[in-house]
Amino acid sequence: MWAIASLTVLAAYVYFYFASPFLPLLIVLGKAETMRNLSSAETMASLRNMFDRNYNFTELYEWEHQKIRFATNETFERSSDPLRILQIGKGRCGEFAVLYVALCVAHGYQSRLVMSVDVNYRVFWFPQHEWAEVKLNGEWIHVDPSDQVWNAPSHYKTWSWADGIGSSVRIYAFENGKTMDITEYYEMANQENASS
Repeated sequence: MWAIASLTVLAAYVYFYFASPFLPLLIVLGKAETMRNLSSAETMASLRNMFDRNYNFTELYEWEHQKIRFATNETFERSSDPLRILQIGKGRCGEFAVLYVALCVAHGYQSRLVMSVDVNYRVFWFPQHEWAEVKLNGEWIHVDPSDQVWNAPSHYKTWSWADGIGSSVRIYAFENGKTMDITEYYEMANQENASS
């Protein structure tokens, strides 16, 4: 029995070691699928019907904080469905980002999910944080709805993972089924902030 368990563990290790180049793909595909679901006609109509007028970016940000709270040290149901997030009434960075992006899209604004990922581990990519970006006057603007930070891409410079941006930490944006590596933008923002 012990030998079978050992072989099973060894087989799993070998599988994940050699399959690990595909694990990041699973994370990317999962976020791309989340973005497709966010922009479904049914979800957009349900979200839009919650408002009596068009809200701007910052009003949506404030509205979100009136509807859900940040769950610090508690267990709760995690979700990537904006309507379910509203029902649960709490979330962490991922839920705040998903809901904010969905609200923006429902109001006709171009918005995307952003995720920082520690790519140091061969077997498992570890997501560090999630936030959003909105397109304003042709430029992507950083929005962190969970931290209530607007247009501050160097906001993460003091976070434990920020030193790895560009090497062990990559930053990806997800929009309309597309995934973009936008690490360079955040790496430059951290460098500019460090030199000033």
